[in-house]
Amino acid sequence: MNTFQIMMGVFMSSSGASRRVIDTFNHMGLSVNYQWAVKNIGLLFIFIGVNNSRTVQTSLRNLSEDAKLRAQSFVKKTNRCWAVVYDNINFTLRKTSQRLDSATQQINATTSAVFSLPKNFSQKGYAAALSIAERNKLAGFRQLFKIDSLQPSKERHQEAATAFKHAIRTILLNNCPGKMRCRRPTKSLRRHTRNLKPKIRTLSNEKTKFFLLPALNEEEESVSGTIRVVEKNFTSLLGLTVELIEVELRLLVGDWLTIRNLRLMKDEWRDEFSRFLRFGWVQEATMPFHFQLNAMYMLCRMHLGTISQQNPSLLEHHRNLL
Repeated sequence: MNTFQIMMGVFMSSSGASRRVIDTFNHMGLSVNYQWAVKNIGLLFIFIGVNNSRTVQTSLRNLSEDAKLRAQSFVKKTNRCWAVVYDNINFTLRKTSQRLDSATQQINATTSAVFSLPKNFSQKGYAAALSIAERNKLAGFRQLFKIDSLQPSKERHQEAATAFKHAIRTILLNNCPGKMRCRRPTKSLRRHTRNLKPKIRTLSNEKTKFFLLPALNEEEESVSGTIRVVEKNFTSLLGLTVELIEVELRLLVGDWLTIRNLRLMKDEWRDEFSRFLRFGWVQEATMPFHFQLNAMYMLCRMHLGTISQQNPSLLEHHRNLL
């Protein structure tokens, strides 16, 4: 028996593997047997320096508590900007024979984590941008907004034109007919095209610091569930006080549904007396891969439209006329 077999036994036991699966891996020499995984799992924590444990569930609780302490230490000591990302996880515990004391259950939970932004995003450099007091000073300037403010500058227009030319150049090179489709003749052209790719702000390739948080027994698909998830992430899991939370913007990253619920949460609770419960300190940020999804959805809706819209420029309006 070695460390690899112990780790495999812990992983399969915590993932819900059956006794037959664990014993099969044990016969192949890849894992400890089921009885050892359940009764003697505490030996694992001797290797990693955690208190002794007797059951798989106790070992998982110890691992979750250790992960929470690591995240709390990072949040309190780091000089970088950081963000919280979370998403829902739904899985069904199915029962073949349905009984009153043994029925199929649907578990709705939320998993979250803390990650650091690149090193050039320091808390000292972005202190004014993250300050709630500085943000409140800008209140009311939106009324001075004009249509001319949407017009891009010459520099932005040139950057967009250069990016568009590079996109057309890449499409022509990838779909050229005949012998030009061979890789060898186009190798030099592809290298030259790669060098012509416009670059504005290149992201660094440093390793991202990532800290998992224990799962919450809450669903984030509703606004009320989102409120409980946000409160517990910052108070219970990260150990931050309400007075410390509400003085600075906190980045929350998620998918389209998460961003929608966060905005609905702030809109519904904007009349609360407490600054913490108004959630003005929440700054939602969409995942990068959702930008393309949102852009395509917006373009399709603007072009196709819906039945409820009475816009004569939409294709849906012309289809109804025909």
